[in-house]
Amino acid sequence: MKTLTGMSRLERHMLRSLILPLLGTLCIACALTVAIAYHLSLRHLERSTLHTGSEHQAIIENLLWQFDTQSLEYQLGGLVALGHIRYAAVMDVTGKKLEAGQSGPGGPLSDIVIPLSYTRDNGVMQPLGSLHLVPSTARVWALTGDRVTSLVIVYLVTAMIVCLLILRLFRRHVLVPVSSMAQALRDLPADPERLHIELQRADVKGEDEVDELVSAIHGLRDQWLLTQDGMHQGEKRLAQSARLAGLGYCRFDAAMNRILDCDATYAGFYSKSIRQMRSLDVGRDIIATMLSEEDAARALQSRRKILKTHRDSQTYRINHPDGSFRHVRHSFEVSLDDNEQLLAVDAVAQDVTEDILKQEQLLQSQKNEAIGKLTGGVAHDFNNILAVMSGNAEVLQEKNRDASLQQYIEATLRAVSQGGKLTQQLLSFARKQPLAPQVIDVAKAIRSSAMLLQTSVGEGVHLEIIGDGGLWRTRVDPVQLEAVIMNLVVNARDAMEQGGTLTVEVSNARLDHDYALAHAEVRPGNYVCIAVTDSGTGMSPERIEQAIEPFFTSKPIGKGTGLGLSMAFGFAKQSGGHLKIYSEPGHGTTVKLYLPRDLSEESATSTPLLAEPDAALQGLHVFLIEDNEGLLSIFAEQISSLGCIVHSARDDVSAMALASTVDHVDVILSDIIIPGAMDGRALAQYLLTLYPDAGVVFMSGFTENSVVHNGRLDDGIVFLQKPFRLVDLARVLAENAGKSPGDATR
Repeated sequence: MKTLTGMSRLERHMLRSLILPLLGTLCIACALTVAIAYHLSLRHLERSTLHTGSEHQAIIENLLWQFDTQSLEYQLGGLVALGHIRYAAVMDVTGKKLEAGQSGPGGPLSDIVIPLSYTRDNGVMQPLGSLHLVPSTARVWALTGDRVTSLVIVYLVTAMIVCLLILRLFRRHVLVPVSSMAQALRDLPADPERLHIELQRADVKGEDEVDELVSAIHGLRDQWLLTQDGMHQGEKRLAQSARLAGLGYCRFDAAMNRILDCDATYAGFYSKSIRQMRSLDVGRDIIATMLSEEDAARALQSRRKILKTHRDSQTYRINHPDGSFRHVRHSFEVSLDDNEQLLAVDAVAQDVTEDILKQEQLLQSQKNEAIGKLTGGVAHDFNNILAVMSGNAEVLQEKNRDASLQQYIEATLRAVSQGGKLTQQLLSFARKQPLAPQVIDVAKAIRSSAMLLQTSVGEGVHLEIIGDGGLWRTRVDPVQLEAVIMNLVVNARDAMEQGGTLTVEVSNARLDHDYALAHAEVRPGNYVCIAVTDSGTGMSPERIEQAIEPFFTSKPIGKGTGLGLSMAFGFAKQSGGHLKIYSEPGHGTTVKLYLPRDLSEESATSTPLLAEPDAALQGLHVFLIEDNEGLLSIFAEQISSLGCIVHSARDDVSAMALASTVDHVDVILSDIIIPGAMDGRALAQYLLTLYPDAGVVFMSGFTENSVVHNGRLDDGIVFLQKPFRLVDLARVLAENAGKSPGDATR
């Protein structure tokens, strides 16, 4: 058996818990024992006293009958001397009393009275008096004390044995198994699934509460494993959701000067590792170097707001050293201690680059649409006005040979030409310029215009044209391409006021998915790249973003319209390509025009971009349809001046009436927008049923949704953009006289 100091705390607690009830029980048992023993002793004493009195009754009766007082007193003294009788007295019938011992209250026992009598010879009983005995309770307490002491000793020994037996059983069946379970839990393996408690208890049959406890622990283990697995799955789903949403986490110090911690996603926004992020100074290494001036100012203002109001949200453009960037939205919130003192600033960041680019793309599309609607709304009427001016000026130029007037006529024609180009450039930026694409070899087309380009740049600029071998082909409108290249070259020339080198380079290029992600409206794929590079003054990043906006120019007033790059941008987009400007102040500018590679089997044209027609027009029958009365007369007079026979009509009704009187037509020249039930294209289809061998030429100041769809002329369509010169009209009429149009016209 263990000593008290060698017991465990639980055993000592168990022992105290057992002793207190046992002591209480012992006290109650002792009290009951004392009461019972005392009561039994009293009854025994009462019987003993009565028995003693009965034994001496006859002697006392004889002595009392004989009036032997001395012997009677001696007899009473003998009764008291027995020890269990405290008081003895004899009272005769006269009331005379003889007594021995101590009189007084009898205590818990009443006096024992034995009647005394004498039997005469005749058998008659003669009452003599009574014997009074009072038992002595002194021996009762002594006898009871001896009995109680023995019982208490027995009870104590029994209680200790019972306690020790209970402790031993408790230790064996409870404490040892619990200690084994505690040790198994303390030695919990790294893999909780391997936790298994096995109790070696051969003396226990079946399962008891300890086994149920072990089963409950195993159940908790299984539940914990399920919960842990669920937590791991939840963490994985949360991490995956954060990755899919482009979410990153960062914690700044209380002053937002240092980064205390961040995850890999947040560090990736800055193209750095987590370790590098922790070593950065936020103000010096991030705000001052990776944000624009505007974003840096907003970041400092946001920091003050966060420290004051404890939260804020901002979106910054993170610029990387390699030129790439990411738009990142930050949501900040401070962490406070129990005393409401600021501990740190937590931030959740999301990559919103695609959303920002889509918004910019939408804004640009809306801007283009607005410009397109505005341009389209005025282009038709404005070009008609220019056509009237051009036609009248050319008629005047032909009929009046006065040299003093020729310079004014030429100035008028130049102004009309500039006005027409201005409208075309606006339409090109809005992607509404009608294109007639062909498969061409860009390098050959540019070389064929080398002399014209050199004349445009002047003698102070050295022009280089570079073309790699094995260049891909592209499908574009050659006339518009020449105009775009001319605009880019002229812009490059103007950027080199002191002269320099201008390079036009054609090469094959591939734009990958990463590039397409960072640039709106770009599709990954193969392109033919035309790069126009100058050694001029260069542009700042802010100026680059404004460069393609219509009418934006850094040239002095009157030196440029600000539509050159806008036209090139619109042409690139309308042709399915891309325009990119690379520039640094003081290091020149490179404008790259990407045109999609063409994989068709069509042969590339080698025809020069500009060609002068030469055809005989004498006696050609032209069916002219124009709703503008001023233009109708001018066009009729110009066509007549070419030697053609003109049949003129203003609308569908007059045209059908005129057709009934005309037997032969070589060319149908029709405006697209005319009054009546049919537009110009429908009317031309009707006239072709009457003149199947006639060629068809359309003209208009604005042609969207008529013969132009998706920015391109329908196949088989011949089109003249108003205003046009007489030489262009003559060439088109000569080329299409008696030429049967394709199915697209029909």
